[in-house]
Amino acid sequence: MKGTTLALLAVFLAAILGSAVVPLIKIGLQTIPPFAFTLLRFVIALVFILPIFLKEKPNIKNILEVVPVTLLSTINIILFILAVRFIPANIGTLIYVMVPIIVSILSYFVLNEKITWIKILGVLLGFLGSLILFFSSTVIGFSSLDNLVGIVLIFVGAVSYSFYLIFSKSLQKKYSPVYITSVFNLTTVLASLLFLPAELNLLDVNRFDISLVSVASILYVSVVGTSLYYLLGQYAVKYGSPVFSSLILYVQVPFTAIAASLLIGEKVTGNFWVAALFIVIGSLLVSKSNTQTIIRD
Repeated sequence: MKGTTLALLAVFLAAILGSAVVPLIKIGLQTIPPFAFTLLRFVIALVFILPIFLKEKPNIKNILEVVPVTLLSTINIILFILAVRFIPANIGTLIYVMVPIIVSILSYFVLNEKITWIKILGVLLGFLGSLILFFSSTVIGFSSLDNLVGIVLIFVGAVSYSFYLIFSKSLQKKYSPVYITSVFNLTTVLASLLFLPAELNLLDVNRFDISLVSVASILYVSVVGTSLYYLLGQYAVKYGSPVFSSLILYVQVPFTAIAASLLIGEKVTGNFWVAALFIVIGSLLVSKSNTQTIIRD
């Protein structure tokens, strides 16, 4: 199987598996403060991937070499948690669909990656599809300084995540996707521990829902929505490119809409399938862009 096909498979698989994460996180945050939830999520994710990670015989020196790159993704996680209380979720998601465009620009300057007309068209089609989906179902407005703070935090997080994808490509010359993902989980666990004391006064054991649904939710978000999701993202970088991996954020949009409808009752708009078509076509165009003419000075 060709590398491009493997990368495309990783993108779609990650998008499908990750589609339920946002709705399940919304359910979880009803009873658990954000950083406590994040800590629990990444501890379970780390435990899940640890046996495979240990087979690669990690050492402190190599882990410390990977940490600066994984910290970029951890920063994105932390900033998103801080921002989500200031802005509606749809605004944050809308900003994140800009990541493929950011990554395309950064890849050109940092990795000297080929930029083709077909890749530009694919990225723009995916972005257009996301715009159709969100603007057809919501009215976005900004009414306070808190909104602005949240938007800035989300945007900085998106840029940070874009750099994570870019530098992961170079890092994979020495380390496997499993290694990078495991260190990312570890980095986020440590970062969550730093912020956890600020939430200790919010922890209320009596509010915790330990039903089968809540347990299944946190396990899914941790194992599937974190370890497997980010691991597939790294494989998309390895067999494709950072731009390829960032397409997960496009492709995931329609699948998340379906998951949200099934899990928390959010309705799918009439323009949903049109938007989904743009997103899928856009991702397929990017997957074929390596055979097209290079746009360079």
